[in-house]
Amino acid sequence: MKKDKLASLHDEGLIPDVEIPGTKLGLRTFVDVARSVFGIYPKHISGDIVVPFGAPVKGESPLPERRATVTVYLTQGRNRSAPAIVVAAADEVETIVQRTAETVLGQVNPYVLAAYRAEHRQYEEAVEIVERIIQDPSEDSPHKQAAHVLWGNVLGEQKRYDEAIAKYQKAIEFDPKDAFPYIGWGNVLFGQRNYGQAIAKYQRASELDPKYAPSYFGWGNVLYAQKNYNEAIAKYQKAVELDPKDALPYNNWGNLLADQKKYDEATAKYKKAIDVDPKDARWYHNWASALYDQKKYDEAIARYQEAVELDPKLADAYNGWGAALDVQKRYDEAIAKYRKAIELDPNDASPYLNWGNVLHDQKKYNEAIAKYQKAIDLDPKLALAYLGWGEVLREQGKHDAADLKFKKAAELSRAQ
Repeated sequence: MKKDKLASLHDEGLIPDVEIPGTKLGLRTFVDVARSVFGIYPKHISGDIVVPFGAPVKGESPLPERRATVTVYLTQGRNRSAPAIVVAAADEVETIVQRTAETVLGQVNPYVLAAYRAEHRQYEEAVEIVERIIQDPSEDSPHKQAAHVLWGNVLGEQKRYDEAIAKYQKAIEFDPKDAFPYIGWGNVLFGQRNYGQAIAKYQRASELDPKYAPSYFGWGNVLYAQKNYNEAIAKYQKAVELDPKDALPYNNWGNLLADQKKYDEATAKYKKAIDVDPKDARWYHNWASALYDQKKYDEAIARYQEAVELDPKLADAYNGWGAALDVQKRYDEAIAKYRKAIELDPNDASPYLNWGNVLHDQKKYNEAIAKYQKAIDLDPKLALAYLGWGEVLREQGKHDAADLKFKKAAELSRAQ
């Protein structure tokens, strides 16, 4: 690491071209921005790695596991930070690099590290970082405002909506003219299905910053949920015009078109999302779902497989893959996929419902009922589980009990 100091900005060869976690940017990018935009020198990174070596003398006890100790210093001008120390097994090179990069990033820009943690659903770690930013007297108001917004986003992901709104309100106190907190607030209201209030927040954000694409994207999502399809498309169109490198509006636009059974147009949007961001599994999963709806099961399976290769923890893709196998009467394979989906997300009712359907098709009635019951335990409003349960009871000749299940399914369907 001593050789990799970012000390000479005039020799690009001395700047390691490595990616900073959570930013999709390399160190060279940070150096270039600091030099050309801010007119300052970035913090220099230096340090050393110590790894014990040697073998035990014959007859002596084995040496303990070799641990690499990485010490990192960040300097700017004459100021040097306190050393950041990372310890990991010496042969776990990727772990050493990852931990060291995160440690450095935590000192250079802790907000980015917090965002990285939040993106990977490491919510407690993300909150610990934003709390330190907020409590640090040396941090300026913009950083503290951004920390409150990120905290609100984390709380929103956890469905702690009232707490999230309180964080956005605090962020707005720092700067009432910043659009960012209003977007987060709108997202929370959307999650609560308070569609009118959500639109008001997105509209306010777009007034404060007419060129900020996420305002229009969120607004489009609300309109989509309200089935105002043409208006939603107009918002997605505006979002991609402002930020053509954001794949999410293309993806949601594709979902909207698929709901309208405009499958060719939907496929074009999914492909566009993939062009923009080919490593996000969600686009492949949604494309697969559209193919499933078209009864193109082999093509759907291929897309589901691509999705889980990119994200092995994407439970919905395994569930969809299982459904495609089920239709092809590949029951054992389908059940294996449902098992995997449940392993990854045990609180999702859908794989239990689908598993129940497979057992129903196999006339394993009691086992099917157990799965339908589990699905209902997880989601008492799941009408299809009552419907499947009723069909099993009818086939068993238990008509009165079946009618009760059908009645419950009908009530739930009407309520939705």
